[in-house]
Amino acid sequence: MPNLRAIVERRSHDVAIVGIHSPETPYGKTVRNDNSFALWNAYGVSAWPTQLIFDRHGRWRKTIVGDSQDDDLNVAISALVNEQ
Repeated sequence: MPNLRAIVERRSHDVAIVGIHSPETPYGKTVRNDNSFALWNAYGVSAWPTQLIFDRHGRWRKTIVGDSQDDDLNVAISALVNEQ
């Protein structure tokens, strides 16, 4: 979270961050408790955390899986922001 906050502070006019949580507990996984895992399944997510990166046109460009991936995320965002 600290890196995501820093990205927003540095690039608030270029970047939007949306957080989506898919629960790990049996209660949260019950569909009647309002969790169909639609986004999880649509993007083939298989681990926590997973970061999906989209360009300014809404195209899915990169997936980063796992903790401690700040450098990879920063490089990916910088590259997309610098695209024409």
